[in-house]
Amino acid sequence: MNATTTGKNERKFIHVDMDSFFVSVELLDAPHLNQHPVAVGGTASERGVISTANYIARQFGVKSGLATATAQRMCPDLVLLPVRFEAYEAITRKLDEIFRRYTDKVEFLSLDEASLEVTGQPRFSGSATHMAAHIRATVQQELGLTASAGVAPLKYLAKIASEVQKPNGMFVITPNQVRGFLDELDVRKIPGVGPKTYAVLENLGCRQCRDITEDKIPALMRYLGVHGFYVWERCQGIEEHDEQSSDIKSVGIERTLPHDCHML
Repeated sequence: MNATTTGKNERKFIHVDMDSFFVSVELLDAPHLNQHPVAVGGTASERGVISTANYIARQFGVKSGLATATAQRMCPDLVLLPVRFEAYEAITRKLDEIFRRYTDKVEFLSLDEASLEVTGQPRFSGSATHMAAHIRATVQQELGLTASAGVAPLKYLAKIASEVQKPNGMFVITPNQVRGFLDELDVRKIPGVGPKTYAVLENLGCRQCRDITEDKIPALMRYLGVHGFYVWERCQGIEEHDEQSSDIKSVGIERTLPHDCHML
């Protein structure tokens, strides 16, 4: 079923993505660091990695997954703070309480990211755009944190939209804008299109979603199997109606060993 149909069957999704979440939570207790490059992660002496960096640090190339030693070479003034998962989990519980004022269909993908289906919800006369704006304002007022949001009639498109105006912004894709938005979208933005899949798509001349036309399906299936058909569906604005789950899908936890090890 094409999920972009309009009318009474139209679905509405809001994707909320907190801005540099771990660091932002830490800065609530250390506001004097607001204008400094700050990251949360393990120490260089313990071969740690960066979990999150604020946007000032990102200007120096510091990002999640980067070795802390490398990050400190790239940004000598970097302020490194230890990871405190219990503090982040406490804020996530508060976020969940805020989201459930608008809908009981809340799905956390991680501690700092959630998808909300607001189809048929009565607040703000059912406007997902107004709900998203109010959610962002409430998060900032009650928690002192900023969030970016995406609004769309498809769950995966709402997630993509939430990245367009980061940080502290919102982007809306209305049902009649879906096709035009997808036509111009880099296919690497589609969930599940990693480097290996993109290499295949690029070899087939598919760099934007509009390039993945119906006549490409046989080649997609040949080289990517059923995943190729999934990519085609997403590029057409087709999304299966999946079961709602409120469970957090992932929590990133890293443990760096003090010495190199070799797999047998």
